[in-house]
Amino acid sequence: MADLVVAHTERAQRRVGTSLRRGKYRLDRLLGIGGTSAVFAATHRNGKRFAVKLLHPELSSVDDLRERFLRDGYAANRVQHPSVVPVLDDDVDEDDGSAFIAMELLEGTTVAAEWHEAARTLSLPRVVTIADAVLGILVAVHESGIVHRDVRPGNVFVTADGMKLLDVGLGRLGDPARTMTAHALDPSQFVAPELAGEKTSEIDPRTDLYSVGAMIFTLLTGHAVHRASTPTDTLRLAATRHARSLREVWAGAPPPMVTFVDVALAFDREKRWASAVEMRTALGHALALSASRGAPGPVNPVLGPTGTVVVGRRSKKRT
Repeated sequence: MADLVVAHTERAQRRVGTSLRRGKYRLDRLLGIGGTSAVFAATHRNGKRFAVKLLHPELSSVDDLRERFLRDGYAANRVQHPSVVPVLDDDVDEDDGSAFIAMELLEGTTVAAEWHEAARTLSLPRVVTIADAVLGILVAVHESGIVHRDVRPGNVFVTADGMKLLDVGLGRLGDPARTMTAHALDPSQFVAPELAGEKTSEIDPRTDLYSVGAMIFTLLTGHAVHRASTPTDTLRLAATRHARSLREVWAGAPPPMVTFVDVALAFDREKRWASAVEMRTALGHALALSASRGAPGPVNPVLGPTGTVVVGRRSKKRT
């Protein structure tokens, strides 16, 4: 996989400074690489700046994938929510046939980058704020008949105006086992059992709710739901094993938050929160109960790699 990441990155870097569709878009800067595409900051010939997502050429040559990419990108435009990034244009490059879509160029950072810069743990209030925003967006996404399928910290973008959910409508293109990321968070860590096991008929909005639960788990503790050494192993465990309880990783976690996250991560989707609306309401209740019981605010106990419980800058051995 590392060789593939390098190859995609080198090819994408070579495209910086070049144009698409006879000068329609100039690719100014590489923003990121994924398993299916590269994203660039670009300038339209009229001077307006965009984010351009360019499907890798080898995938663009597959008719079904190219057509799905161009078609599904516009699914985001069905969602009536200001935090869903719309697709503004689509086309195919005349040189190598790479399909691309153009979107608003956002200023800010991803939650994945924020988490990484914060020493790989975020405070409970901050994580609740992120989860509440994501669930609010998912209410609108699901009401539009869309299952995102790729809810993760790298797809939540923090701007001065609030949070945005990226890649709405494009989740069906990704293969979690092969998806690459420039961040420290592996996308396979947030994949629900039915998606990891390729049980297509079982994928529904509760698939996204599992991902939100996994996101909360990791942002709070710095650990993935499943212990695994590779994305493939992570997916195998997600498809076959129940998730760890939040209490296993954070011994001092407020019981209401443990219950809330454990329900979200239920292996059986029928036992998860029934909808984004229900989960968002339950999140508010869990936070209120946690606060009433004196739950920690910005200090998060997390399990160190040697079995040490780290509390802020202090640490002690687990007993």
